[in-house]
Amino acid sequence: MMLNSNDINAQDHKAFMQEAIAANPNVKWKIAAMHHSIYSSATHETDEDIAARRVTHPEVFEALGIDVVLDGHDHSYTRTYQMSGGKAVDADDAKDGKVTNPEGVLYITADSASGSKYYELQQPDVNNYYEAKKEQDHVPTFSDVSIKNNSFTITTYRTDTMEAIDTYTINKQAFKQVRLSGSNRYETSVKISENGWANTDSAVLVSGEAFADALSAAPFAKQINAPILLTSNDSLDKNTAAELSRLKVKKVYIIGGIGVISGSIENALKTMGINIERISGSDRYATSLEVAKQISSPGQVFIASGKEFSDGISISSYAALSGSPILLTDGSQLNDDTLQYIKDNKSTPYVIGGTGVVHDSIVKNLGAERISGLDRYATNLAVLSKFDDKYDLSNIYLASGSEFADALCGSAAASKENAPVVLLDKNNSSDIKNYIKSKTANANQIHILGGEGVISQDIVNQILQ
Repeated sequence: MMLNSNDINAQDHKAFMQEAIAANPNVKWKIAAMHHSIYSSATHETDEDIAARRVTHPEVFEALGIDVVLDGHDHSYTRTYQMSGGKAVDADDAKDGKVTNPEGVLYITADSASGSKYYELQQPDVNNYYEAKKEQDHVPTFSDVSIKNNSFTITTYRTDTMEAIDTYTINKQAFKQVRLSGSNRYETSVKISENGWANTDSAVLVSGEAFADALSAAPFAKQINAPILLTSNDSLDKNTAAELSRLKVKKVYIIGGIGVISGSIENALKTMGINIERISGSDRYATSLEVAKQISSPGQVFIASGKEFSDGISISSYAALSGSPILLTDGSQLNDDTLQYIKDNKSTPYVIGGTGVVHDSIVKNLGAERISGLDRYATNLAVLSKFDDKYDLSNIYLASGSEFADALCGSAAASKENAPVVLLDKNNSSDIKNYIKSKTANANQIHILGGEGVISQDIVNQILQ
C-alpha cells in the first residue's frame, strides 16, 4: 500500500489502508510504503513533522497488522527493531537478522540509490532506542525484497561492491493448536490418551489426588508405550475405565501403594478382565526407586524433589525419551538403596532444581551436574536448553507450571513424539515467550494441556504472537 505521506493525517492513511485490506482479505503480508521516514537516523530524525508522525502513525500501522513499513526521505539506511507501542520489542532477537512470528512492525529507511545526496547520521544519537542497524558509507545502495508465503526478506547492497550491508527476515509460521482438555483432570488425561494412542496393550495408572508417585512414571510409560491415566484414590474414574476399554488394554500398572490407589480399584480393573501389577515402595521415594528398576539399562538418572513437583515434570519428557529414570529425594538426602542403585547402574547423575529443593550435599555425593534456574520456570528452560538438540520440535507441549495433573499425563504423550513440555507462567515471562518464539519456526503443532481454567487462550496467544 503506497501512502502519500505529504498528508500528515494518520486517520486519512488508516481509512485508505482499511479499504485496501478489506478488498484483499486473504493476504498474508501487509506492507506499507511512504516517502517520509518515521524512524530514521539522519537529518530528518528531529524534524517536527517527523516527530509528529512518530506519535500518530505507528498506532495505525499496529492496529491494522501492518508487517513492514518502507520509507525513504532521509538519504541514509536504518532498520529498526520490531516496534510496538513506541518501544523496541525483543531487541536481541532482531539483532540476529531473523525473527519468527514477531510482535510489532518493522521500519526500513532506504539510503540513496542514485547517490545524488547523502545525509549524515545524527551525532550523538537522538533516538537510538529504535535503531537495530544504520549505515552511511556515501555509496549508493539498493534493497532487494523477497516475499514468500512464509517469509519476508529484505537485503540491502552497496552498488560499488555488491556487498550486503544488511539482511533481515521475518518468518511467519502457521501451526496447528491442539487443546487437550476435559471438564476435569480425569477427562483431560483421557483426552491426552485419545490423542496419542489408538490402542495399546498396557496403561499406567496414577493418582489424580496425590501426584508424587506419578513424577517417576513417564520413563516407564514410554518404555512400554503406554499412556498415563488418572484415577481418584478410592474408585476407578468412569472416564478412565471407558478409555481402558477403548484402548483394549490387557494390563494396567498401578504406580503407588494402596494408600494412594486403593485395593477397590484393583478389584474394578479385575472385573474388566484387566491384569494388574502394582509398582510401589514404602513411600514416594521408595516408589520412584521401584519404578526406576523397571527401566532397562539407563545411561542417565535424574534426581528431583519429591515435595516440589515442577522440576520433576520439567525433566519428565526428556527422561522418558532417553530411557532415564527419575528418582525422588526429600531434598536433604537420598536413601541408601537409591544410592546403591545409581552406583550399580553406573548412570550419569543429574540433579534438577536449585539448592532450595535439592541440597548441594546430594550433588557433591553423586558427582552430579545440577540443572536449575532461579525458579521453576527458569529451571524448566534450563532443562530444555540443556537437551535442546535431543527434542523433535515439530511438536511442543504447553502445560501449567502450577497445576500439575495435566502435565504429568502429558509428559508421556510428549515423550512419544520426542517433544518438550514447556511450563507456562501465568505472568507470561519474557524468557518463556522468547523460548517458544525461537522454537515455533519448526513446529507443526502446539499441544495445550488442560482447559481455559488451567491455561487461558489469552496466555497462549500472548506466548505465540
